[in-house]
Amino acid sequence: MIIIREIEGGDVFDLPSDYVIEAEKNNPLFQSKGSQTVPVNFPATGKNNRLLNFPFRIDRAERQEDTIGVIVETDSLQQKGALSVNSASRSVISANIGYDESEMYAVFENLNLNEIPYPPEYDVEFSGNNIDQKIDSALDHMTAVMKEHIERDYCVFPVITAQYEYEVTLEDNGISTTSKNKIYEFLNGLNDGYLSQTIAQGELLARENRIITRVDGNDPINITAPKGYGVCPFIRVWKILEIIFSHFGFTMDENPFKTHRQLKKLCVLNNTMDALLTGKLYYKDMFPDVMIKEFLDGLYAKFGMLYFINSNSRKVTLRLIKDMVNPSAETNNLTKNKTEELSIAFSAPKQLRLKMNRELEDAKVLYDTFEEFLSRFDYQFNGNGATQIFDGRYSRYKIINIFKLFSEVPREAWMYSSDFFDIDKKTPNLPYEDIEMKDLCIPISDYDMFNISEYLVGLKHAYSELIIGGEIQSENANPAKLAFMFSWGMVNGGTPMTPMYYPLGSQFNRDHNGNFMQDETGAKYDISLTCAHEDGLYNRFWKEYDAFIRYSNQEITGKLHLSELQFFNLKMYEDTLIDNQPYLISQIKYKINVKDSISEFKFRTLRLFEPNDLEELWKILGYDKQKYYWAWTETETNPVTHYPGYVRTIDTKFKFDRNFIIINGVQVPITTVSYLPPTEAQYAARERRMYKYTKYYLVLTNNPLNLVQSFSSEVTVSFYVERVT
Repeated sequence: MIIIREIEGGDVFDLPSDYVIEAEKNNPLFQSKGSQTVPVNFPATGKNNRLLNFPFRIDRAERQEDTIGVIVETDSLQQKGALSVNSASRSVISANIGYDESEMYAVFENLNLNEIPYPPEYDVEFSGNNIDQKIDSALDHMTAVMKEHIERDYCVFPVITAQYEYEVTLEDNGISTTSKNKIYEFLNGLNDGYLSQTIAQGELLARENRIITRVDGNDPINITAPKGYGVCPFIRVWKILEIIFSHFGFTMDENPFKTHRQLKKLCVLNNTMDALLTGKLYYKDMFPDVMIKEFLDGLYAKFGMLYFINSNSRKVTLRLIKDMVNPSAETNNLTKNKTEELSIAFSAPKQLRLKMNRELEDAKVLYDTFEEFLSRFDYQFNGNGATQIFDGRYSRYKIINIFKLFSEVPREAWMYSSDFFDIDKKTPNLPYEDIEMKDLCIPISDYDMFNISEYLVGLKHAYSELIIGGEIQSENANPAKLAFMFSWGMVNGGTPMTPMYYPLGSQFNRDHNGNFMQDETGAKYDISLTCAHEDGLYNRFWKEYDAFIRYSNQEITGKLHLSELQFFNLKMYEDTLIDNQPYLISQIKYKINVKDSISEFKFRTLRLFEPNDLEELWKILGYDKQKYYWAWTETETNPVTHYPGYVRTIDTKFKFDRNFIIINGVQVPITTVSYLPPTEAQYAARERRMYKYTKYYLVLTNNPLNLVQSFSSEVTVSFYVERVT
């Protein structure tokens, strides 16, 4: 017989002796509704009405409880679940019992990460007799974590949280120029050697009271920031997962984000500027301002992470899709359990598309996909000395600033494209399955001798207010958006002559010099949070699934006979073998309290059908050597060789008239002009580019007053394509 018992209190519901429960288990890879019963009808006895808070009462003052924890018992098993009432009358009560993942799906939709009531012992109380001493103690602790002297479930490295701009107008020999100055605001900012005379280079600036500059309108303003302001660690992903599931009474059975040599370095960013000003570190201040579901969906989109919950053992197992769709040697062989031949329902193949979240400005790409970007330039990114190409330090692509080619800094380059490309194979006539990244793409920039990630989401205050001109500023309203990042620990920046170690956090697996990161054994870390390349998300986590939905994933149905014990020992993330064919269980419909019950199974095929071309699908694109380059000639109109009274040139200024940009005789907008390798098509067309600009000279005369005079000339630069020999 079946017994349904309250977990809290232990009361048993009234049920008929021959009661049968129909239920289903669902694989979260294919359905997100979890495992649950079909509607269960309870007789509306006095006891059931009392246990369910008289659900038929229309005149009730209090709303019906959402769920009640229950245990469903038969002769051979116990299973924990959550009971929720659907409808009620004076004669019958209809309810559902959710097992495993379905216990928490609804809660995940509506509970913010920083609202989880985690145990108070997680928070860190720092030593000291007053707030000032506690902040000193907190900064000592953060420094030790930052320098990896101690290991914690959080890490410390600098990020840029805000960027301010204001215009400055300068007059130079009658020439008026307007430029924009930038000011950066840091979380965990470090002394670069110029910002403080009392704090050592590479140390946290917040170790003392300091002046920070912000912008009000177009006016820079100085603000006094107290000691400890602008420091908050970043919590590791594995710890957030433990906090989430422990709140629901579950422990982690397998957690690759805690055991994998690189994934254990993964953390999430926050923008809490005043986290230490209370003298205590609250874990909630390290969480991004997102719902639990968005956080878990973010891990799914990045790594194909799914969680499998056993309500009975109260265990959570994390699995990566790439491992689930790749048949293993150890499988459950259920051939002897089938009661009929299996049938197959054919479905159309699909292709996978990974879409990056590039809402931050410097995360933009020239083309959506890496393939389009490379093919536009004939894959010529192993360049010679003239062309800037992929910059490993910042994981982005650069072009020479054409207007600086003839200046004092001829190698100065502009960012042309970030490396945050989508994955889209663009197979014709094949519908898409889109995976949209929930987390921000975070570019990295150079700041003096540091490489620092730009988490430009603004500032958030949890315990203090910033008042300018008598008005409370809105920094405390800026949510911390979801952003994953690797904490690499201390890296060597600076120069070979003056090395300087500092903590680096980035979404790439390269160090300050553009070399791949390595562990203590010298083995390369081989995961980047970009999509393309060998170390990208597609190759490391998604290519097997792409092959699965293209060349397999057909639905198989059939009936199997399993004992209740066999049935509840099945793991939905493990593959199953029937008649020597590997399958993944997608759904099971079963009955409890029925002798010799037959369960209805749905499987998905795992074997890849022919024809398929994995070599082409999984090919890693690379760079070719540069085949063509831009050569140029320069002519100057009315060049001055003997200026009367000329002594020497003191300065040269360039003022480019950007209306004079002509390609093969046609004027084009500046945005379409690049200085990347010319292509074979451009070489065949004998493409020529012409740039005209004005060159200004400042000269010193040798007359008695030693006056400064100026003159100008017109310069034309003609570019043409040559083949590399």
